Amino acid sequence: MGRFRETLRHTSYDSKDKIIWLQRIIALIASIVSLIAFVFYYGFNHSLAEQQLLIKVIEGAFIAFVFHFFIKLANAESKQEFIKKNLLEFSVTCFLLIEKMYLLLTDGHMLKLIFNMLAIKNYLSIYVILLQGYVLILASKILIRWSTRLLLIKIRPIMILFSFYLVLIAVSCMILMMPEMTSIRGSMKFEDALFTAISIISLTGLKVVDTASYFSYRGHIAIMALIQISGIGMIVIASFFASFLKTKQDVTSKAAIQNLIYGNELFDVRNLIRKVLRFVFLFELLGGVMIYFAWPEDYFFRNMEEKIFYTVFHSISAFCNAGFSLFTDSLSGGQLNAIYFLQIAFILLVFFGGLGFPSMSNLLSIHKGKLRLSTASTIVLSVAIVLLGTISIYLLEYKTMFKDEHGLSGFMISLFQVANARTSGFYSTDIAQFSSPSLIIFAMIMFVGASSGSTGGGIKTSTLFVVLIATYANIRDRKNTDFRKQNISSDLIQRAFTIFIFSAIFILIVIVGLTITEPGHPIMVITIEAISAFSTTGFSMGLTESLSEAGRYIVMVAMYLGRVGPLTLAFALSAPIKSAIKYQYPKANIMVG
Repeated sequence: MGRFRETLRHTSYDSKDKIIWLQRIIALIASIVSLIAFVFYYGFNHSLAEQQLLIKVIEGAFIAFVFHFFIKLANAESKQEFIKKNLLEFSVTCFLLIEKMYLLLTDGHMLKLIFNMLAIKNYLSIYVILLQGYVLILASKILIRWSTRLLLIKIRPIMILFSFYLVLIAVSCMILMMPEMTSIRGSMKFEDALFTAISIISLTGLKVVDTASYFSYRGHIAIMALIQISGIGMIVIASFFASFLKTKQDVTSKAAIQNLIYGNELFDVRNLIRKVLRFVFLFELLGGVMIYFAWPEDYFFRNMEEKIFYTVFHSISAFCNAGFSLFTDSLSGGQLNAIYFLQIAFILLVFFGGLGFPSMSNLLSIHKGKLRLSTASTIVLSVAIVLLGTISIYLLEYKTMFKDEHGLSGFMISLFQVANARTSGFYSTDIAQFSSPSLIIFAMIMFVGASSGSTGGGIKTSTLFVVLIATYANIRDRKNTDFRKQNISSDLIQRAFTIFIFSAIFILIVIVGLTITEPGHPIMVITIEAISAFSTTGFSMGLTESLSEAGRYIVMVAMYLGRVGPLTLAFALSAPIKSAIKYQYPKANIMVG
């Protein structure tokens, strides 16, 4: 008997790796199947029998996830520590598992008893939503874990970045073209879906159709989910790449990816994703609470569920700097442009979303060490741009646009527009009403954009900071570029100037292209459109919806390169050039200026 137990123990130990690998494969297959079921469930119209079949598929995926979870629990060295780290997943899994067992034994729902006690109706619909939401979260979590394995594959990091956004755009386009996504009969045209998908994934906010009226409730949910995925993905990738620029190591070597985000510990992609998720959801929750209590009590919300959905949608859209709104006129219509607390909530969400995860992480952990130079420069420049821009716009429009507004109203309009001009695209007043000097200021703010490691676009405040410091040092004829007793390397300066010049030249090319494809439009309207697309801001003076086919493709390319271009260029410039050439040419004497 003892030998049998020993043999059984050895056999189970030897097959442990195979069991772990098998449950991972099962979890991956369940994730893919459940996501396909979600697409068919929400994207197409079905009969009752077909809906029930899709729900059964999702329930089957849930059972696979339960198996996956308890296998991990069984293989954990410390069961208590594992449950403690995964307490929420453990609690929800056990609850839904008990609910499923109760249903099989009694042919009734345990949730029905609980909801009847709370006087809540439609318990079955709520159960389905809870089950689907939980399965979707688990499927996304598992797919994210599998995607981190790409870092172990010998593939160029730039290709990871390009592939990530191309895949997201393709998937988004297919989702938007599903019949149930729109409020019209049939599906969305491919050209409109592609433009909207690029605008969503690049977090720009330029629209060829009205988001509020053109898309159905399911379409709004899909747009919100895509914005959230793109925003989280952008923060993770930007934080990783921006931090990786500090090294000259090979990205496929995990031992080389250290000291990137936190201290000197080995870089852990999962740890980064976990911290980013906490960071994003915390700010979106706090901003959502502010927005919820800021809505007017007599506004048009039909019920509390609709009010909560509008709150969640705008909180996510604002923090991710996407600029998409469920109101046709953004925040300029109805009573919304007069509710200052609501505008402040949007400003704070947009500001912190554009500040960047590395800077916010350093700021929140300031008690553990000093404030990094990159964080200090980011915060100072961000605040300075908003304040100086607000004062400038207010003074420029004081006797014209704001002549019928009281002081606080004009100041809030200026503050809201400047804060959102950095890359979010929300507006409380039609942009076309501002004078040319104000539009030029908006253009400059859009060109700079947000900060590195954030959801925003533009050349980034850090790039502007290095350019200004290097320019000042050059004017003062200093050999070294120093700031706060720290030296800024020549490589960093060259990278900043290259990004600055590349962005400026590309915007000029887009402006020239749009003047050819969109004749008859004022140059200021075209300029705002071009800079807005490249900086992923979303401001428009009404040109987007009337763009020609060629003009649309120019703007789509501008949005895509505006999202991946500067970051890709920065990483490409950071790679060391290996050359066997040991000689050096004589210095050239060229007159400059």
